[in-house]
Amino acid sequence: MRAGAPARVPYAAPVAAVAPAPVAPAEREHAVDVLRGLALLGIVIVNMEFYAQPLASGWLEAAGGFDGAARWLSIAVFQGKSYLVFSLLFGYGLGIQLARSAATGSPLGRRYARRLVGLFLLGTLHTVLLYAGDILMAYAVLGALLWPLRRVRERDLRFVAGALAALTALGALLLGAATFLDGGLAASVPDTSAAVRAIADGSVGEQVAQRVADLGPTQTLVFLVQGPMVAAAFLVGLLLARRGLLADPAAHRALLGRLARICLPVGLAGSALAATLIVVVDGAAGGVGLALQFLVAPFSSLGYVAGVALLVANGRLAAPFARVAAAGRMSLTVYLGESIVAAVLFTGLGFGLYGQVGPALGLAIAVGIWLGFIVFAALWWRAFRFGPFEWLLRSFTYWRIQPLRRAP
Repeated sequence: MRAGAPARVPYAAPVAAVAPAPVAPAEREHAVDVLRGLALLGIVIVNMEFYAQPLASGWLEAAGGFDGAARWLSIAVFQGKSYLVFSLLFGYGLGIQLARSAATGSPLGRRYARRLVGLFLLGTLHTVLLYAGDILMAYAVLGALLWPLRRVRERDLRFVAGALAALTALGALLLGAATFLDGGLAASVPDTSAAVRAIADGSVGEQVAQRVADLGPTQTLVFLVQGPMVAAAFLVGLLLARRGLLADPAAHRALLGRLARICLPVGLAGSALAATLIVVVDGAAGGVGLALQFLVAPFSSLGYVAGVALLVANGRLAAPFARVAAAGRMSLTVYLGESIVAAVLFTGLGFGLYGQVGPALGLAIAVGIWLGFIVFAALWWRAFRFGPFEWLLRSFTYWRIQPLRRAP
């Protein structure tokens, strides 16, 4: 991806059309599934704050002891990074679909449109019934907006991705300045007792009403603050797919090594400082930490992708990575399943622990949920071809019921 490199046509015209079908397990890219599986760990750790506490407050008042350490770890290592890795892989997946479409002669447009509609519908149900911080709706909308860019030159894609990242940086600085002037993140935590009652003890209707009330501010944050960086990550993923970076990471060790050596130190050091300003220093410094967190998250995310791809290429951690990849193959099911398990634990339909769990216990619960889905995935693949929600989405995408069980 050299600056000024001659443009090339990324997808060649096919010779003969082949009926479209979901990708076979043997054709999947192992590094991509490993990355998805690991990103799901970060997502459940970050989301746990708002599974367990009201969206308006979260764990803002947790500072010392094990709770403070757990909150620091979540911000420094996972917050703002996991969803970017997932977003990059979403764009990478589009690149794979475009390449397969060109190779088989099967037009992608209608299938891709149905896939986005299916994601939006699942995201809407997820938001209203389980978790107002859903990201699937944003993926569907941004995926549609970025569709016209799928075949533009790499130089132009890099320019658009850079512009979107710069827009996010500007938004982060403004948000950080506003938080700084307001006295910090925890300076004006609102009364959340009504939200706790609605989720922990309320009926289904009361819970839905609370999530609908949370929907506006939460999705505004997702689209306006996170949205431009999500879109930039989509485009970076599309660029990496054109280069086959994760399809054969062993052939790209030099580039992956440079990315890891540059991005990981910058991203992790900046994130550690941001977490310290938010959790330990607090007050007005929290606004500075918030801005810094947004600014360095792309470095951490790209460093994670490069580092994991190198580990896959080197054959290290092959056995645990195989188990993680099994969960990554059903990433939609695990993402929604994490919210389902959290609903059983925290809402009035289950154990009603909403508002009672702090960061340390929440971190342990999050890791336990992820490990549970690692086991679930290993058992599920013995009998089935798709994860439950993957089967539903693929049947809708291809507009025909897909066989769910494995052939004898």
